[in-house]
Amino acid sequence: MDRVASLTVKLFYCWKLGCQVGSGGVILLGTSVLIDIVLDASGQEKIFQPLMAKGIQGLIGGKKFKQYMRNYKKK
Repeated sequence: MDRVASLTVKLFYCWKLGCQVGSGGVILLGTSVLIDIVLDASGQEKIFQPLMAKGIQGLIGGKKFKQYMRNYKKK
């Protein structure tokens, strides 16, 4: 019984921490996209969406990311 209670407390703690960290990350991503929309509407170049795309391609390992890295290393 003591072990079940201990595991339950750890599980609730992980859920609480995950929700706090996850919600902060979602707010950050949403704010970044909103800033890019405002920049695009004012005729400026987007900043955050290209960075997020490069990060996602880096995690996935897409062809464009590999090409980008080759070009980056040449500079």
